[in-house]
Amino acid sequence: MKKQHSNPSYKIDGQFVARRIEMLRSPAFRVLSLSGRRILDRIEIEHASHGGKDNGELPVTFANLKRFGIPNTHDIGHGIRELCVLGFVELTRPGRGGNGEFRTPNLFRLTYLPANGKRPTDEWQNIRTIEDAKQIVRKIRTPGTDSYPKPGTDSYPKTGHVFLPETPDSPGTDSYPLSRKDLAIYSPKGGIAQDHRHQREQRRARRRAHARAAFLNRTNAKGDSQ
Repeated sequence: MKKQHSNPSYKIDGQFVARRIEMLRSPAFRVLSLSGRRILDRIEIEHASHGGKDNGELPVTFANLKRFGIPNTHDIGHGIRELCVLGFVELTRPGRGGNGEFRTPNLFRLTYLPANGKRPTDEWQNIRTIEDAKQIVRKIRTPGTDSYPKPGTDSYPKTGHVFLPETPDSPGTDSYPLSRKDLAIYSPKGGIAQDHRHQREQRRARRRAHARAAFLNRTNAKGDSQ
């Protein structure tokens, strides 16, 4: 029997993520927006940075996505909801903004790849036609749908989670400490961001008061010496 030699021209040098042609042709993938596709790319990069493991616990933050080329927070939020409702991604743990140890990143699972020793769930296959996919996407554009749906459904879990644009960076890639400005959390009604502004104004007022007192002390000292 002749020994079969592998053809080096068929070898892929470097990491890659497999996307089945069936998925690329699917109605769900064909209606996916550009922001949704970029977010999916970034989650796949995170999956690769974990050595192809930890699917279901892949941390990707708003800050990661902004540096990846999606500057608009609204587009990021809509893209994540789109991926969830079309069945490509599951948000296994919603992120939470805040200070220090209270901040947690979003964790994701790619439904078309194995996770926790189990086969892919492929919720995107449940969408049969382009019309159904478009209708599902239209539903998540309804005002007030700020939470993340379960994958492949338009069911929004009552988690109380609201989009908080900045969460800690993913430890896997392009991670560096955030500045105080980066850590400001912007909610629809001001919320924590407003508290940050109020604290900054108080610090500035205290610095001005200290400077004024120091100036008066120096002036008085000169007058006494004369």
